[in-house]
Amino acid sequence: MKGQLERGRGVACLLFLALMFLVPQSQPQGTTIDSLKINLDYGAFKYLPDTEKSYLEIYYSLEQKELDYIKQVEGYGTVISLEIILTNQAGEKVKEKTWQVGSLVTDLEKIETSDVQMIDILGDTLKPGIYFLEFKVIDLNSSKVGIKKAQILVPDFNGGALQMSDLQLVLNLSGEDTLDVKFNKSGMKVLPNPRGEYISKTEMLYFYAEIYNLKSDLEGEKKGYSLSFSILDSTGSNPKDYGYQINTKPGNSAVVMSALNINSLSPGKYFLQLLVKDLDSGDEVKGAKPFQVLGPSLQESAEEPGTEEEAKILRRMIAYISTKDELKMYDQLNLFGKSQFLLEFWKKRDPDPLTPENEFKIEYYRRWEEANRRYSTSHKKEKDGWKTDMGRVYIVYDEPTDIERHPYSMSSKSWERWNYDYIQGGVYFIFVDEQGYGVYKLVQSTAKGEIKDPRWLEKFESERIRETTEY
Repeated sequence: MKGQLERGRGVACLLFLALMFLVPQSQPQGTTIDSLKINLDYGAFKYLPDTEKSYLEIYYSLEQKELDYIKQVEGYGTVISLEIILTNQAGEKVKEKTWQVGSLVTDLEKIETSDVQMIDILGDTLKPGIYFLEFKVIDLNSSKVGIKKAQILVPDFNGGALQMSDLQLVLNLSGEDTLDVKFNKSGMKVLPNPRGEYISKTEMLYFYAEIYNLKSDLEGEKKGYSLSFSILDSTGSNPKDYGYQINTKPGNSAVVMSALNINSLSPGKYFLQLLVKDLDSGDEVKGAKPFQVLGPSLQESAEEPGTEEEAKILRRMIAYISTKDELKMYDQLNLFGKSQFLLEFWKKRDPDPLTPENEFKIEYYRRWEEANRRYSTSHKKEKDGWKTDMGRVYIVYDEPTDIERHPYSMSSKSWERWNYDYIQGGVYFIFVDEQGYGVYKLVQSTAKGEIKDPRWLEKFESERIRETTEY
């Protein structure tokens, strides 16, 4: 406990990894050909040295297989440039930092075929309030770019009432490698899970939190404090109760490091809920954190949906490449019938029936899962990547030949143009970030059957000028 709450949050500057090999002297210029998936989460905690501030941790991870690795003297290396900008509600910059991170691997094939993440933490102190984060990553070897935006609430922990920090989702809790200061909390290595994803049947849901202002100076018999654990569905209802435990108070503050068995949860979105009660004062505080449970690989259950829920997922998957009649027929079948339908559905689309693999199906599932990795959103209403306009276009048309990115300006909102030189003689798609939170909407395309609006830019420029004038 002392190691966490009295550490003074050891560093009041942003943490970063050290470079281990040569870094390019300048960033590549020109049009990028792809975007990098950034997994982002954060947690706010009490900061003892300065009661007017709280301590904010930003957790991020990158998919290593998306990065370009270049042969080095020993192994393969990649270098990325990172930039973080934090503004307050008045639009003023309160934090800004640019730095570079390097990674050296010996087995490139393992990186390309595995699900390895590059995980790190950024930590700093801030006054309580609402902030807007923009996080940008550039792969200096390939010019690939990733941008993630988020709204952050930093609570005020300077009070006498029972309080709790944000719940931090964790990949693993370990007593090993605790000398790594970035991941060390209360004498344990706490590895964050910025993805917020767990695999059903194989993983435990680990989490971390801190409790403040327990009443420890009461006279007479002390009853301690209780922790109650539950998981709610995506609507915040239908709780699954994991019971409770009663603990002795170590002082005015306490640490929660625990794990729940999620084997019985079906794939889907949930909320982890923790209820803390001071049994001496009767005070209560509750915290919640969204997370997602993933099922087995979609290809594993592609032709044999075992439940109606799996059947619904598979229907959503084939909807982009199915006819209306095919979907109508699928809806009328039972589970066995749906399995037979899917066998025939993919067989008809197999480009080479003489090979044991169905190359079309394999590629389609790859795009689906990649769309969820890249384009899932968390602004206001959470949205899976396949449901977004960018996700759909990626699934149907694959990687664009190149992407033109146009950042926000006084006269226009952020927008992107995806060019496909090899489709229908050359087509393009225009996506606009209408709300400014990285959620892009398709507004114009020259592809057959897609939305047409040749005056889209004129409309958005006029709208932006009007907004600026009114402000």
